Amino acid sequence: MGGKYRVLQHLSTGGMGHVYEAEHIYTRRRVALKVMHAKSDDNSARFMREAEAVSAVDHPGVVEMLDAGRDADGCWYAVFELLVGDDLESRLAGGGMRPAELVAVALNVLEALAATHAQGYVHRDIKPANIFLDCDRGGVQRIKVLDYGIAEPMGSQTSVGQHRIGTLEYMSPEQAAARPVDARTDVWSVGAVLFRGLTGRGPVQAPNRVELARRLQEEDVPSVGTLRPDLPEDLVSVVDRALAREPSRRWRSAEDMAQALLCLDPAELAPLPAAGRRPTSVARRLDARFFSQSTVDLLSPNALLAVAS
Repeated sequence: MGGKYRVLQHLSTGGMGHVYEAEHIYTRRRVALKVMHAKSDDNSARFMREAEAVSAVDHPGVVEMLDAGRDADGCWYAVFELLVGDDLESRLAGGGMRPAELVAVALNVLEALAATHAQGYVHRDIKPANIFLDCDRGGVQRIKVLDYGIAEPMGSQTSVGQHRIGTLEYMSPEQAAARPVDARTDVWSVGAVLFRGLTGRGPVQAPNRVELARRLQEEDVPSVGTLRPDLPEDLVSVVDRALAREPSRRWRSAEDMAQALLCLDPAELAPLPAAGRRPTSVARRLDARFFSQSTVDLLSPNALLAVAS
């Protein structure tokens, strides 16, 4: 590609192209090379959009783009840092994760999304397959958000019909309805990822995609607590609010949802003891001082600590 990269092996195939492990012929650095399937105006625009969005965000929680261009045949390619590990989809399919681990992943994703939203973009395709659990050379796990191919500026709309873009199982109701989207669309998707990780299924069930799109737009998601009554009430509240059908009832921002997760009592996220009962924990820890006023207005008073005057 561009006379600079030597392809070593095929890694995966996605909606826009193939991904290969490659090596820079001069520096010998190993990279992930994404090559577009075919030359088309739509695919070219998506490639350029991903390059612009990732470059604009420039956050350690977002996969780093190293290069982009066109080969001698006119096909677009993009070069990313090579990650080593598993995506969250594989991890969940391989046995799942404990609530505390899922919360830790969600916090990292929300931090990356907050940086994305600060640059004026909505990711629009947050799902387990686009969350990578990378291990650096020291064995430290890092969470990386992938695939900004359908990221759009705030207020954009989703294509409809056969050209709906995104992953319906993790798509917010307004995105499924092709209404304008903002940061709360990504908040919904993070809630959907947590719901899947905690219950083993998506928040909305349907026999086909048409019915799934209808239910997303017309029906409320069941509380995660109905499927996991053993979960701490505060965690249930955070996930349920993220999955509110109306954006105005959700966490206002990725930052607000992250603050709510940070306020959870770690002892309550631990596995239940053999007796099946949780130890008595401290009072609710959600503190109004850490949230925007619009979010405080949504919270139950019982879920807030008294703020000293």
